[in-house]
Amino acid sequence: MKTKGITVVERFIEKGILGLAAVFAVAFAAMQLLSEAPTTKAAGGEVNPGTVDTRLEEQTRRLKAAIEVEGLPAGVELMEASGEVGASFAELVETPTVGFRRVQVTEAAVDLGGVGGITLTAGAYNVPALPGPSQVFVETHFDAITIYDLELSSDDESILESRLGVTGSRGDIVWNTIGFQIPWDQMDAAMRDAPGDDREMPEAWYSGQIDVLDIVVERQQRVDGEWAPAVVLKTMPARWSLRDNLIEDGLSRKDRDAIVESLWLDRGQDRTPSPILQDILRPEFYATASDRWSAPLAPSAQEDDASKGDNWREIANWKRKLREAQKKANRRAASIEGLGGTPGEVDEPDRNERKPGQGSGPSGLGGGDRNRGSGGGSGRRESSGKRAAPGAGLSSGSGGFGAGTGTPEDPEKKKRQLAGLQKQYQDALKDVSKAQDRLRALGYDPSQAGAVELAGLADDLAVAWFHDLEVEPGAEYRYRVRFDVLNPFFARQLDLQEAQISLAKSMVMPTENSSWTDTVAVPGFSQFFLTGGQVDASKMQAEVFCFKEGRWWSHTYNRLQLGARIGDTQRKQNGDERVEIDFGTDWMPVDLEIDYSMGDEDIEAGQAAIVRLQHVSDHARPLLSRSVWLDGTSLSRDQFTQWVDEADALAEPESEDDEQDAPQGPPSGGGGGIGFGGSSGSSGGGRGDR
Repeated sequence: MKTKGITVVERFIEKGILGLAAVFAVAFAAMQLLSEAPTTKAAGGEVNPGTVDTRLEEQTRRLKAAIEVEGLPAGVELMEASGEVGASFAELVETPTVGFRRVQVTEAAVDLGGVGGITLTAGAYNVPALPGPSQVFVETHFDAITIYDLELSSDDESILESRLGVTGSRGDIVWNTIGFQIPWDQMDAAMRDAPGDDREMPEAWYSGQIDVLDIVVERQQRVDGEWAPAVVLKTMPARWSLRDNLIEDGLSRKDRDAIVESLWLDRGQDRTPSPILQDILRPEFYATASDRWSAPLAPSAQEDDASKGDNWREIANWKRKLREAQKKANRRAASIEGLGGTPGEVDEPDRNERKPGQGSGPSGLGGGDRNRGSGGGSGRRESSGKRAAPGAGLSSGSGGFGAGTGTPEDPEKKKRQLAGLQKQYQDALKDVSKAQDRLRALGYDPSQAGAVELAGLADDLAVAWFHDLEVEPGAEYRYRVRFDVLNPFFARQLDLQEAQISLAKSMVMPTENSSWTDTVAVPGFSQFFLTGGQVDASKMQAEVFCFKEGRWWSHTYNRLQLGARIGDTQRKQNGDERVEIDFGTDWMPVDLEIDYSMGDEDIEAGQAAIVRLQHVSDHARPLLSRSVWLDGTSLSRDQFTQWVDEADALAEPESEDDEQDAPQGPPSGGGGGIGFGGSSGSSGGGRGDR
């Protein structure tokens, strides 16, 4: 022991502590040897280290005997596995850690008892079968467009030029608008009551509201008498669409929630559609020369007996005016709703402080409105008819879906837009009321005209539409429509059996397809009607309508000879200038005979003639047979005549007083809609084409 530097007292203390430790160790060892073993109470008796093993063996034998006597609990049936249940332990040990064989586990049906009992069984879920639109209706429109004036992005400009078949300068276009009704209530009922004997879908999987994410329109073209394979129509450039986002890989529930949040500004009983949903279900057409496009009307289900009266022609004229006025009002109503307003409310309340296109949270649709800013998508055109700048687009990333940043919306500008639209809406309603009063005076019920007010998008059977930009004059088409709605099984792989895991891959669930529409014959830019024929003189009268420079023109030929081509080039007055219009068609009359089943007065007036026509260059085409009386009384001819009159009136120079009193609405005189019924309708287009 080292003692240098340690005092005598410290040395004695150290020795004392060591001695006490030695005494304590000896005493503890003696107590362990001389005292009884430690015991504790367990399993109804005392247990010590010497008896614990024996007691455990006894308790194990007792439990085993009890299990063998009592058996399974009442109501639990153990199903025996058929065949091999799994690999042996030796096989599993020798198997590599990658690629284990699955162990088949047989599940039991467990009856929990109670009133009626509850049985828990493993099984598949019933999959809803959602209905599509019950009817589809088509309208053909003519107009002129200047793509440079739309202020689109360069990509959207090139796409639109290609699809419309025009350059950036002004050009004549024709397109079809496909209308349909959205059966919200039927789809909701089908989602809640899926057919089948499997499990019902948990209520938590379905929010209680159908969310339409995309409209899928298929088109077939008749070529040489046969229907070509169906093609899916593309969405409109410079309009909101989720189609490209929905097909991306790796979508999550967070992405789903962000997309759903972007569709409605308010969810609940009174849902307010967002501008994004407006563009998906009710895309407004681009700014055109005459701005004549209007929302389509669903065909009336009521029987129309207007043709049974003596004044049927006047009734037909006012019916057309009523439908056009109602369509104009419907278009303004859709534009007002797209800006977050309510049709008919002049002073709009601040319904929601959130800007259109703006979401909440990092996964929502972020800052910037849909009309401006940067991003993948584009805005929609403003109510004035001039297309706004490209807007913020949807883009996907690790943080979910978001919109490009942009300039905040100008509330004063939006207020002015709503005020202008509300005035145009009220003016259109006045025209509706005027036409209704006139029809009642003629003894006709206006409700039979099919001029139905456009309901809100959230209302059952709301009318929506889709624009087909790639139609050819003279071609024949037919369409069918389905909806892609939010899939309640999306991203629920862990909740589904292996056989149904595929249901969780896609965010969309397709509805059933509608029936194919009747054949839609797109009129050509040149239309003709035979209005008279004298067999003795072999002379006919024809009226030709031609669409050029964004408006319809007409010319009447009173001395048309057999074998002569119908139509030629004529000079027409257009305001202060004269322009050359080509009225030439591809048809010539080759035969003329009398329909003696008609009255003597009609025969003398030249209205009983039947004219057969041949194509001037394609002699293999079948001959056309046209009735002069039917052509002369055609409602389509009346429609073309009205468009020509409107265009002529607009082309006349206006005085200063007229300019001051002129309404601040869009001009008319372009190519309005030529309607075609749905699966049960009939076409109402013009007679003849180039």
